[in-house]
This record gives sequence, structure tokens and C-alpha cells, in this order.
Amino acid sequence: MGQDVLVVAEHLRGEIADVTYELLGKGRQLATATRGALTVALLGSEMQDAAESLGAADKVFYTDHAQLADFNPEAYVATLDEVLADTSPRRTLIANTSMGMDLAAALSVRQRLPLAAYAVDVAIEGHNVVATSQLYGGKIYAE
Repeated sequence: MGQDVLVVAEHLRGEIADVTYELLGKGRQLATATRGALTVALLGSEMQDAAESLGAADKVFYTDHAQLADFNPEAYVATLDEVLADTSPRRTLIANTSMGMDLAAALSVRQRLPLAAYAVDVAIEGHNVVATSQLYGGKIYAE
């Protein structure tokens, strides 16, 4: 397993969600800190132009299939499971959205990987990853 960071891109009807670009920014910080590459996984249908808009990443893994045009948890999890198995990123960033919550938990179980949910920040401190999560409706932040 390398030091690469994988961002899972979100889109709605072919339009890349702003949260994807936020994750690419954080992913670039983490990849730079660990000397890894920043990659992004985009699942969709007929989204080649959108894939090109993800140029902040070193590499884009684009899966084009009609079943991926709109969010389908089962199809997305199965596809991302294969992407993770093929690419073996050290860290995977998934947005804290309704889509992301469906994907992150399922992928964590399938890949037997830890999950830091509700994270509002992630940082590298030495050899450790420190995730800051928001609890109790934002009243407590836990690292």
C-alpha cells in the first residue's frame, strides 16, 4: 500500500459537486505531506468533460457506465470496491453527505479499513493521521 490519497468525486446530473473540489484541496495537502499521489474516482455516464475538470488530481479513475449516471448505492459501492482493490490508496476521502455516508460505511466494511466519520479536518502528524470529528451537533470536536 502506497501513500496515495483517493478522493471520491460526487456529481448530480453530470455536474461535479463543490465538495469534490474541497476534498481535492485537502487531498493535495495530505498527498504532499506523505509524498504520495492525489487520485480521484469519478463514477458516471458520459462525463468525460467533467473528468477533465478534476485536473487538481494527478490521476483520474473514471468509470463510465449507464448504471452510474445517477447515484445508486449498490452500483457505486461495487465499483468503488474494485477501484480501491486495484489502486490500494493509503487514504480515501469521501464527503460527509448523504451519498458519502452510504458509501463510506459500506466500503469500510468491504475493504476492512477504519472509518473516521463526521470529520471536519484531517491532518498528518508524524506517522499518524489525525481526524477531527464533530459530535453532538457541533458542540464537541474530538480528535
